[in-house]
Amino acid sequence: QERGLAPPYRIIGLSMGGMVGLCWLRLYPDEICDLVMVNSSLASLSPFYHRMKPGAFFRLLAGLFSIRQRERAVKKLSFNLRRHDSTILPALLDIAQRHPVKAGNLLRQLYAASRFRCDLPLHSERICLLASRRDRLVDVRCSQALAMHWQLPICIHDAAGHDLPVDDPAWTVAQLLLR
Repeated sequence: QERGLAPPYRIIGLSMGGMVGLCWLRLYPDEICDLVMVNSSLASLSPFYHRMKPGAFFRLLAGLFSIRQRERAVKKLSFNLRRHDSTILPALLDIAQRHPVKAGNLLRQLYAASRFRCDLPLHSERICLLASRRDRLVDVRCSQALAMHWQLPICIHDAAGHDLPVDDPAWTVAQLLLR
């Protein structure tokens, strides 16, 4: 709205962003024409240890009070194809410093994501699922459970990490153009 863009919107939501997009679609269906959920999950469909792999939780927890340590963990967990890209960590640190997240807010976000549930969207034909088979943060079975439960199409990348749009932007765009 600040930019003068009018609905309906096309939303791409990564992980918890997919959950937020799903809520938005449920509450304001006229505002969303397409929702792409990337490596997302629901508490009602997947166990907690699939929704955040245990090793990932402890890596992120270790970075709770150090931005640099947290963003290193995020890089390690989120990127496979670009894991050796020297521009990723500085970019993550720049974003984290420009838009800091307090430890308490990070914990509240993790808690909210862990409990997130949603019934079948009224407009499920507007939803597309993208997932990464080698995601080290969220198990691909979470996206597969969404696809199976809601009878939605799913496109699975065999090599990319959790941040699929950044790890393999060309593949992500190609999937969106196929819609």
